[in-house]
Amino acid sequence: MDAPTTFEVAGGRGHRYVVDVRRGLRDELPEALAREFPGARLALVSDAVVGPAIARPLLAALHARGSIATLHVVPAGEGSKSVEQWQRLVGELHAAGFDRRGVVVNVGGGVVCDLGGFVAATYMRGVAYVNVPTTLLAQHDAAIGGKVAVNAPWAKNFLGAFHQPSRVWIDPELLRTLDARQLAAGLAESIKVAMIGEPRLLELIEREPRRLLAGDPEPLAEVVARSAAKKIELLAPDPFERDLRRPLNLGHTFGHALETECAYEGLLHGEAVAWGLAVALELSVARGLCPAADRDRLLALLARCALPPPMAPERLRAALTRLAAIRLVRANKLHYVLPTSATSVTIDEVAEPELVAALAALERHPLLRVRARAAHAG
Repeated sequence: MDAPTTFEVAGGRGHRYVVDVRRGLRDELPEALAREFPGARLALVSDAVVGPAIARPLLAALHARGSIATLHVVPAGEGSKSVEQWQRLVGELHAAGFDRRGVVVNVGGGVVCDLGGFVAATYMRGVAYVNVPTTLLAQHDAAIGGKVAVNAPWAKNFLGAFHQPSRVWIDPELLRTLDARQLAAGLAESIKVAMIGEPRLLELIEREPRRLLAGDPEPLAEVVARSAAKKIELLAPDPFERDLRRPLNLGHTFGHALETECAYEGLLHGEAVAWGLAVALELSVARGLCPAADRDRLLALLARCALPPPMAPERLRAALTRLAAIRLVRANKLHYVLPTSATSVTIDEVAEPELVAALAALERHPLLRVRARAAHAG
């Protein structure tokens, strides 16, 4: 792998932190935490799937070193990114005597990184936290950048903050336990990054989809490193998302609306982003910003990763009603990111008839129609 594996991230207001991408980091965590945060009380946040396999052994290793640490587990799934789980975790930390010198250690996927980061941002006006992401999507997305949040019924990530981590440890070996669906969802975010200006990453995913979906840590390590490097490049001048990191929202405008319409159940974040990418590609072709051949190439790559998942046309159209809440978050403009042949552009607004036409075109597209029939037949 010729991609860099250690990054220093400028988090704004003088804060800097290091992101390490390296196989085998999991075994070094107890010593690394003790070295980086000597004497600090540690609160491990995980979910019901990752907790027993990864977080609990880490807790035992920390106790063996004499560290004061507790484990706090939430149910697996997007439903845990809620005010109720945030309040429960804050109460548990308080009951455990967690103080302002303590460190929250998020061990899990994007939900855990977002939720645990929001707990850290709000507990006693802000405490330190680190991320140990365990899913492909989290390793190059949620774990980096300091955007932490919980969902509201009317909009995803509606309650949140910019609160940068103190450290991020990424071990691609942790991805061996993921199934193909979880890996595909993570690849949707990688494809997004490739679309906004990382052609070598796009070539890698096109060349190695079978190995990536099989959980091979060697190509996955390069995907994570290249995706993280591109994200960090965009974060550097714009840590608080004033404008320059906006390309990272490619696929997320419609994707977030679809997640909200699905009530955050039954659809992985990366799967929603894949639908968002398909919609953005169709909009871009209709506006003459992207050649149809590029759209077909990218839809074919998504299809090779079993993306986007089949979705009822009525559910897709219903998601358009959720865009009003996104406009509210974005000062009454969608700021829709559209891919071009080499990078992306941001359009202040997209009219609803354009979105309806894009969805209708996707319903007729051969790749999506064939996959929908195959899924129905299975």
